[in-house]
Amino acid sequence: MPLNGDGWTPSEFHRFIESLGTATRTALVDTNIGTGYLKGLGNPEGPQALAAEYIGSELASWLGLRTLDYAIMNIRATDEIPLRGAGMVQSGPAFISRNEDKAQPWDGTADMLNRLSNPEGVTGLIVIDTWIRNCDRSSPDRRRRHVDNVLFIWEPKPKRKLRILAMDFTHAFNCGNEITHRISGIDFTKDERLYGLFPEFEALINPQIVDDLAEKLGTLTRREVQQILDAVPAEWEINGRVRSSLISFILERARFLSENLGQIVKGHMNPVTGGA
Repeated sequence: MPLNGDGWTPSEFHRFIESLGTATRTALVDTNIGTGYLKGLGNPEGPQALAAEYIGSELASWLGLRTLDYAIMNIRATDEIPLRGAGMVQSGPAFISRNEDKAQPWDGTADMLNRLSNPEGVTGLIVIDTWIRNCDRSSPDRRRRHVDNVLFIWEPKPKRKLRILAMDFTHAFNCGNEITHRISGIDFTKDERLYGLFPEFEALINPQIVDDLAEKLGTLTRREVQQILDAVPAEWEINGRVRSSLISFILERARFLSENLGQIVKGHMNPVTGGA
């Protein structure tokens, strides 16, 4: 369940609508309380991608960022949900996020960014991506540039403003590779690269928001992280030594960024564009 949602908890699959050509072969499905985008077991990215999505969403919520409503929903063996070109979703726990009719992916232009009602959300998105090393939005070397992994929701008329959301974390922690006990190593916890920074975002970075979020990272407790990891289903393969190492990574990286995030952001800024 999302920490900042309204308790949206679908419990029954009703109907398959469409399978998308994403890395996890996300499926649009109808449930007992509406439609949602489902990422299930058997997807080509593996079960840990579901864990990364869930943990990343929970940590974004903990930071105070706006996310899609999301939940863990059990899929039965009798539920038929095709994975485009990759068989069927397997039975077991799946990650599902609510379908928002007013949602729209970024087109990569400054026009949509200029319509933001929450420009501080851009800074928040960079911070969460950097914290959990999410390389699949805009990678540190900028070789990956997936503008459609940036999602907006239209505000009610007549404002015609957009609100940016924090979502899509399947490649967090180890860039889509297997998450192992090595995740708690110093190369991961003290990675000084900046993630999620599109060039178009630079003018919207707010140094005060960076400082505020860095301060919040310094307050994270082991109990809070353990509660998040306790909710991750065993089928998603974050167990035993991997689970302990991931808890250590999340905590140690939060502490590292609480002390160094401001300088890291400043060091990656283009002196021409500066920041907000």
